[in-house]
Amino acid sequence: MLEEIRPIADAFVLNLIRNEEILKEDFEEKLGAYYLDSDARLKYFKKIRERFERQTSHVLSKEKIPFKKVILLQSRMLVKYLIGDLNEYIPYTFK
Repeated sequence: MLEEIRPIADAFVLNLIRNEEILKEDFEEKLGAYYLDSDARLKYFKKIRERFERQTSHVLSKEKIPFKKVILLQSRMLVKYLIGDLNEYIPYTFK
């Protein structure tokens, strides 16, 4: 299921970098790896919450719904497919 939303996640992170909302200075090195510092993490989570609230279309909904609900619907559909309640799993597609 992650692969279905990977293009959205990738675009989200690239937009943060392209729009200079996350900068090189926002990272700190610990134990040979780089992490967002606490202020940058707050900024990142604020932006991701905004993205989850953005309205989008879904095959199971006639109206636009928040992206966070898309993730919930896809999860439920996958579970139903795995336990045999659905004959077919419909992957999420976006435009």
